Amino acid sequence: MNLNEALTLVEDQAIVQFTGKINILNRNTKQQLGLLVFHEGDIVFSQYFKTEGLKAFYSIFVDFSDAKPLSLIVEPEIIGDYKRNIHYPFSILRKKLEKVLENYKSSQKLKPPGGLKLVISPEFIIAGEEVSSNEYDVLLTLSDFNKVEDIYQNCQLLDFEITDSLVSLRKKMLLKFLNIQVQISMEFKLKSQKHNQGDLKELTVKIEASLVDAVETMAKNSGMDKAEIVAIALKRFRSSHADYMEVAPPIE
Repeated sequence: MNLNEALTLVEDQAIVQFTGKINILNRNTKQQLGLLVFHEGDIVFSQYFKTEGLKAFYSIFVDFSDAKPLSLIVEPEIIGDYKRNIHYPFSILRKKLEKVLENYKSSQKLKPPGGLKLVISPEFIIAGEEVSSNEYDVLLTLSDFNKVEDIYQNCQLLDFEITDSLVSLRKKMLLKFLNIQVQISMEFKLKSQKHNQGDLKELTVKIEASLVDAVETMAKNSGMDKAEIVAIALKRFRSSHADYMEVAPPIE
């Protein structure tokens, strides 16, 4: 099913004042990915993967435009208690969708690779640079997820709005991208270098019992010292949280 076929099927339900739902399935695995709930021809609820509302609605058709293996199954039924998250008639949604698809296509060339990691520039934390509401939403998501693909999956903004915000934040020097080659290089160094040598300092902390058990098990099975395992874990954490150290990793 292509984009035009999907739009026609959904529009037909609006015309006949359909009440029920349309399930969005992966065409290959038949797994349900989301749904559109109709009430007397109006779409009143939309869910797709982790998103709901307008972003979910738009994302469905963005994926159709990208030729993702999707199919739509119409299921007439008495709808249950869905909290309404769509408030436009389909005629308005269709016009808005056209603009979203146009913006999505134009922003694709600016979208960073999903595997890149981001860190907030220490200068931003110190200076408190003003940001737009969309930029703020991206930064808020970044406080929980530092990988590009995770930001797109968990931020409630539309994909092109996220892309525009990442570009503008980068121009303002408020974000730093950690190149994937740098990440791989850091991982290689952590695995190949000798750890917990040189000037050592004692650190006494209490941590969850299950973590202590895990360290002891890894030490037994690997032949490594427990202190070395802890040192490696802390180095990994430090390398992926440069903002906590108030330094940003170099970009190659």
